[in-house]
Amino acid sequence: MTNRRSPLALLVAGLVLLSGCLAGPAFESSPDPDIDTDGARTAITPNGAACEPIPLPTAPGNLTTATAGEFGVAYEEARMHNELVEKHPDIVRVGTRCDVESVDRLDGSYAVTVSCGHWYEFQHGDVVGIADGAPYTVTHVVGEDGIEHTGDREPSF
Repeated sequence: MTNRRSPLALLVAGLVLLSGCLAGPAFESSPDPDIDTDGARTAITPNGAACEPIPLPTAPGNLTTATAGEFGVAYEEARMHNELVEKHPDIVRVGTRCDVESVDRLDGSYAVTVSCGHWYEFQHGDVVGIADGAPYTVTHVVGEDGIEHTGDREPSF
């Protein structure tokens, strides 16, 4: 007589292993605004009110390759957030993320190239939508006095 428990045990084990994949999306449709799950900076305005611009960061006092890169990322994330909020008054949530591509030492400053992406959630009456922006790279010159935007955003897809 064959053992009927073996196929059943394999089926149960397979379902247990796949349960994370079959349970639905890996993210919630309304993530907790206080939890940063993907490294993106997210500005949340409660009750569906429009998002507000955020202040641009100030240049670091001690300019090094590392601090110039960190500042370039923070600056571009805030700049993109503000650009989206200004262009789309119906935005209720914005997420931006940039990573350093390169930092090159110049005479007294640094050329910082960052790669970025963004998304935003908007609301028209009862309709809520989500839009993703195309990934891009941009270079800024970071000095002790601040930052200079040196070029247009270049698509990076």
